[in-house]
Amino acid sequence: MKNIAVIPNMEKDPSLAATKRIAGEIISHGGTVLVPCEAGGDIDGAARVPTDEIFGSAELAVVLGGDGTILNVASDAAENDVPLLGINFGNLGFLSRAERGDTSVIDKVFAGEYTLKKYMMLKVFVKKGNEIIRERTALNDVVVERADYSRMINLEVAVNNSVAYNYSADGVIVSSATGSTAYSLSAGGAIMHPSVEAIMITPICPHTLKARCMVMPSEGVVSINVKAPYRARAVVSADGKKGYPLSPDEHVEVVKSEKKLTLLKLDDMNFFDLLKTKLEDR
Repeated sequence: MKNIAVIPNMEKDPSLAATKRIAGEIISHGGTVLVPCEAGGDIDGAARVPTDEIFGSAELAVVLGGDGTILNVASDAAENDVPLLGINFGNLGFLSRAERGDTSVIDKVFAGEYTLKKYMMLKVFVKKGNEIIRERTALNDVVVERADYSRMINLEVAVNNSVAYNYSADGVIVSSATGSTAYSLSAGGAIMHPSVEAIMITPICPHTLKARCMVMPSEGVVSINVKAPYRARAVVSADGKKGYPLSPDEHVEVVKSEKKLTLLKLDDMNFFDLLKTKLEDR
């Protein structure tokens, strides 16, 4: 891996001090550093590349920030089959494999001391009848939720054309195994091992005692309709990005994506050790 993109987080590294250290380490090993044009500041020795082109030129991307920063670039990385190495600047950092200030990870990359692990992703479609209005790829989850405060929405959730749920709630989360430790966990969903290829449906604050999260095979199709009476507007979002407002004649479908995200793993910490490290004090 010689051409390495470095994706900074300008909020968590405003001076770019950490970004420059990582870039310097890559250059010292003979690598070429690619940095998005939109990133401010001067980074010695780095080549500037437009954000929408950077994954077409890179063999690896080092992402500085938290899980949110990785989620922002996950679909582009997966589309171009570029592995990601996350360096955590945030709180949990389930997707990151190094912590802030740890430049030794670059030594391991150039020494080949890593493994590559692929993660299932989700594809979400907004449809009007059979017409696709909008589509997105998500690593963690797809959320259909109310757009107005203090008002529930009526939801019909179907799996392979069979209705699984009818309820009033704040919304519903459709997550991958990777996303089971994110928003879905906070909403009372189960935890799935990231190697499991499955889709989980978790209601958000349902107004019933019966609704529970449900795990289904990854080959299924999850359909979500917002039903009358329309107490509130609904929006759909993928991986927490800006929501798209749904009109009454539109519905949402979620399926397993053909693309997978590849992450670099630099240690032998297993999933259960990671869970204890990240969540035991929370």
